[in-house]
Amino acid sequence: MQQDNVSDTGASLDSGVCQSIEQLENYLKSDKTKNAKKFLRTARIGSGSPFRRRFWTEICKYHSKIPQSDSFYDNRAGNDGMASLKSLPKFIDPAFADDFWLQEEGISRLYRIINTVGISYTHVIYAPLLYPVTAVLLHFLPHQEAYKAVCSLMDNNRVHHLDQTPNMYSRTSMTFQKLSRKVSPKTYRWIENSLSTKEDEIVQFFLTWPLWIFRGLPLKYIIRVFDNFLLEGTRALYRSSLLILILYSQFGDGIANSSTPKFGIGNNFSPSRSMRTRRSFTERLRRSFRRSIRATPKVKRKFEMAPLLLDGLVAFVRNSLPSLLSEEEFIEKAYSIRGFSSRLLSKLASSLSIPAISNLASRLPLDISTSKEIVVKQITLNTLDVSVLYFVSEIQSSIANQFQLEQLWSHLPDRYTVVKPYIVFTSNEHGTSLRNFFHMVDAVEPLVILVKTSEADVFGAFCSVAWGSRKKGQKFFGTGETFVFSFGKSETLKVYKWVGYGAPCDTEISAGQQLFQCSVDGLDIGCGALHIPLDMNTGRSDRSSTFDNEPLASSRDFKVIAFEAIAFE
Repeated sequence: MQQDNVSDTGASLDSGVCQSIEQLENYLKSDKTKNAKKFLRTARIGSGSPFRRRFWTEICKYHSKIPQSDSFYDNRAGNDGMASLKSLPKFIDPAFADDFWLQEEGISRLYRIINTVGISYTHVIYAPLLYPVTAVLLHFLPHQEAYKAVCSLMDNNRVHHLDQTPNMYSRTSMTFQKLSRKVSPKTYRWIENSLSTKEDEIVQFFLTWPLWIFRGLPLKYIIRVFDNFLLEGTRALYRSSLLILILYSQFGDGIANSSTPKFGIGNNFSPSRSMRTRRSFTERLRRSFRRSIRATPKVKRKFEMAPLLLDGLVAFVRNSLPSLLSEEEFIEKAYSIRGFSSRLLSKLASSLSIPAISNLASRLPLDISTSKEIVVKQITLNTLDVSVLYFVSEIQSSIANQFQLEQLWSHLPDRYTVVKPYIVFTSNEHGTSLRNFFHMVDAVEPLVILVKTSEADVFGAFCSVAWGSRKKGQKFFGTGETFVFSFGKSETLKVYKWVGYGAPCDTEISAGQQLFQCSVDGLDIGCGALHIPLDMNTGRSDRSSTFDNEPLASSRDFKVIAFEAIAFE
């Protein structure tokens, strides 16, 4: 597994099974979907099989309306700058963010793909499953193929794979709740009886249904579920989640009454084994649950809140389910549940009211901060449009890294964040002469100045007016959009904007508070905030009444080792 990171592990396929995969490919090419579904449900393919790359790619090609090109991903949005981004689009929900043990290189490519998707699909507002789906794909597909696979799932109109707005996710969750009530009423009644609170808690519990799979099941189980998900879409996830719910409702108390577990018609399973095999299976159920009785909660008691019920279910899935069913048996049982049909799902979805969907959507992203079983990954969600981050990723600064630039760009006036930036001056190439600097930037407006000192301090200023204004007889010039900033040792950005912004109308702004830019005997910004002399080798930073700032450098006087200016096309 981990195509881009580690060697393959697990069982491989012999030549006979390889020929069967060729048969699957023929089913897809001839549009024999039923045959392809049957193959994936019954085929015993090891979770680490290298052949998975082959048929996953074929399934995604089958869904793709327009074949994806490598050029956009490789040459534009997927460049190395995009790969270095440390933040993700706002449509990612951290509750679903599981890397599934991808290594550092794999996680970097995961970020690269998701950010590139953000550029390609600007309409996406909320896509919770995009993160885990992409992470699973990267275990078997090179990142170029994984990107094209994700695009085929986003575009697919054969079946539904990935929700892209809060309303879409709410609709999917409410459909699953209604499906559970219709297909397995006994299980649904158990949910009602287990939660001691109102209907609102039941709705909240079902809102977390994909977490039962992607944050609960072991990876080898997820991979087998994923085989069917790629071809069938959300319907395959419905089956797996409902099976988890049924098993938990029956056995979550560790068989407290020592009753015999039953998988029969009354429990929505169709018998598919011989009586002898089922008895052996039942005995294994009883033994495994006796061993794991302490690993799962007592379901007889009332759960006061949906998060507690969620924790109990996730603990059951992680600790007990693997000893209860193998991944192949899990798929077999999921597809033994009766009552599923496309017509039923369409009927249930169409019966939902728009106000109810919108009301549920207002709860997103998911808040599972009280969960003790699911650790929410600490990720940075950017406040900028992903296309803006693409522009930022192309800045090859020798002073500020991508994370620092991303923070800074969120404070620029909006009209400049959508314009491609470029480095117009750097002391490493153009020398340390302020005269050279003015010559190269006189007509450039606006400008971002970056300074790095011998003490590794990084700071600068946003200059709203071209420095050529000094030739018009103006000693001081600029506007209130000018501001100064600094990065601490932890790379945390501090921005100091003009004190006049937000001041009461009757507040008199002093002359010293309006000294934005000046170039008499050097470069000055604010009333003492930043001074760079003509030789650009040293500088000074102090408190300023213009921006009410702290000194930008760790010492009042500093030595400059790098100076850059960023302009906008």
